[in-house]
Amino acid sequence: MNFCALDIETVPNFDLSPQCIPEPKSPAKNLTDPIKIEKAKEEAEQARIKQMSLDPDLCRVVCVGVYFDKAEARITDEKTLLHDTWNFIEIAYFNHIPLITFNGIQFDLPVLWHSAIRLGIPIDPRMYKDLTKKYDNRYHYDLFPILCDWDKQRYKGRGLEYWATLYGLGEKVGDGSEIYGFWQAKEYEKIRQHCEADVNITVKLWEKIEPYVREREE
Repeated sequence: MNFCALDIETVPNFDLSPQCIPEPKSPAKNLTDPIKIEKAKEEAEQARIKQMSLDPDLCRVVCVGVYFDKAEARITDEKTLLHDTWNFIEIAYFNHIPLITFNGIQFDLPVLWHSAIRLGIPIDPRMYKDLTKKYDNRYHYDLFPILCDWDKQRYKGRGLEYWATLYGLGEKVGDGSEIYGFWQAKEYEKIRQHCEADVNITVKLWEKIEPYVREREE
């Protein structure tokens, strides 16, 4: 095995202090129709859920999927999940096994780092710096910016599903926006399946592009 992969699923962390939790946007003052007002409130709440789920300071990790010989996703209490995930990352890092993610530099790793601080889990600062280094990074291949040539103008609309479809690698299972609904309904198996499927697609994508991006050692 010459690589490992990682993906996380997050939801809003409403256990934070109320002072840290953003308020949903209020409906426009010119709205008078009760139905339209209610719709505006629902849209504002969905926007807040999305905002918090994607903010490293405001979300909580509910599932982590990893790949090392095979894909596996786990759901357990957050502190155990974070501890085990960082242990997985450290083993790979110190054994010179590159980590493969999709948007890991901007999302997965910052979320894991901020969550570790909040929960008091120690992280090697040098390791985190190496793993989040942009451009030429032999410790971590983040497929999202690599495939977009590190051009942020190309990021929009080119998520994991786009590249999987483009290269004929299969379809994603569900959408990330469904995770909080699954979490509220205690449908944990659906979250686990979604996360595991994303890891598998990330691995397939890496195997597709590896010959074009990874330099072989002499």
